[in-house]
Amino acid sequence: MAYTKEQLKHLEARLVRERERAVRSITRFDLDFGAAAQEALVTFSLHMADEGTDNNQREKAFLLAGEDGRRLLAIDNALRRLYKSRASFGECGGCGNAVGFDRLDAIPWAETCIQCQNQRENGA
Repeated sequence: MAYTKEQLKHLEARLVRERERAVRSITRFDLDFGAAAQEALVTFSLHMADEGTDNNQREKAFLLAGEDGRRLLAIDNALRRLYKSRASFGECGGCGNAVGFDRLDAIPWAETCIQCQNQRENGA
């Protein structure tokens, strides 16, 4: 199922917005963590509980930055698919059927239809 020009334009705009959001988030992490890392080299926590809290916050920040990085990669891959072949954009990578406009509107970087995604998540 090929999408209309308006639908493809809408999905492209969604992908670009989501890409900008992910880049901003990663940049913010870089700025915050870079400053925090420099500060951590100069200072240290006076109490073990403070040190544990600091470590927990750093670990959470790394996990979120990793998630943003994976999302950015998926968005870039979706943009490549869109620019490479607008006619086949939105085809499921698993079964070849249409991913579905509603699914792509919600998750514009989705590579699979909902059935294939469910199978993937259930290990089938």
